[in-house]
Amino acid sequence: MSLVLMVEREVIPGAQEEIKELLRELRSSATRQPGFVSGQTVVDAFSPTIFMTISTWSSIAYWQTWEADLLRTEIIEQIDTVLQRRPRARIWQTDEDAPVGAL
Repeated sequence: MSLVLMVEREVIPGAQEEIKELLRELRSSATRQPGFVSGQTVVDAFSPTIFMTISTWSSIAYWQTWEADLLRTEIIEQIDTVLQRRPRARIWQTDEDAPVGAL
């Protein structure tokens, strides 16, 4: 089962270049992790302070290992200093992998 992680971050106006660099560093580090499939960062076309990172992992276990990684934690702490609010994260899976019925 693969998963797609989407994280929306709103940065302080004027911090766009800093967040771009930090997100590149985060993605570069993630590419060296087992289970990482792909990743990209996009910017809201009408609100240039809103960034979305999208990464695909081969399993939730690989993502959770990376989520707890010390290097990732250090980069996230730097990212958090330029955010206006807490990031909004959601984990998605393909419809073939989705559970059937209500939770």
